[in-house]
Amino acid sequence: MNSARADVSYADYRFDARVFQVSDFAREPGAEDRHRTSIALGTALAYADGHIGLSRPITDSFALIAPHPSLAGQTIDVNAFGAKPEAKTDFLGPAILPDLASYYRYQTLIDAQALPAGLDLGTDHFALLPRYRSGTLIRVGSGANVILQADLVDFAGLPMDLELGALVLPARESHAPLDFFTDKQGQLHVAGLRPGKIVIRLANYPESEVTLDIPEGTVGPYDAGTITMPVAVLPPNRPH
Repeated sequence: MNSARADVSYADYRFDARVFQVSDFAREPGAEDRHRTSIALGTALAYADGHIGLSRPITDSFALIAPHPSLAGQTIDVNAFGAKPEAKTDFLGPAILPDLASYYRYQTLIDAQALPAGLDLGTDHFALLPRYRSGTLIRVGSGANVILQADLVDFAGLPMDLELGALVLPARESHAPLDFFTDKQGQLHVAGLRPGKIVIRLANYPESEVTLDIPEGTVGPYDAGTITMPVAVLPPNRPH
């Protein structure tokens, strides 16, 4: 008999697939040809610190990239250096890098091409040094997905232009205040906030502050409108 063999393989983020075809062609009259086809499918379940994901087979160590719940439905790419990323999040769950060699340093880049305004991806670059047959969890996003917009005016309705100030987050005492600087129209724009109470303070008027409540579920730009700061009427050319 004469034999012919064919072997086709495909590697995806979630599985490996391979198809083998072996054909034996009879040389004697009346003998039958024989054909055999085999399909091999390899996958794995990866688990790290309460997060689980579907992956192609894990050879040594792995990294599981789990997005914050606020990023649900968003596609997060991992190491998108070539035609396609090494891994990505999708409807099947977290992204997984399944073939990390232990004790070898890896640079991991997180990216999201179509992230809506306001959603916070957080740190986008990680250095990994996995131990032997270990799993590493990378958390992406923080839930700080609000961009605050407001017009600050004094008691006379004049814009609080070019004012240095800070936003204090009472519910997160360990979090440093977020500094801001109003523009010539007295507008402020501050990103990286969460829903909840926020205290607005101005550096030139430390005794005066306003508390603002951003509604739960707010994502993206939040326009607080015009906010009157408890500041006495000042001449038009007040010092800054």
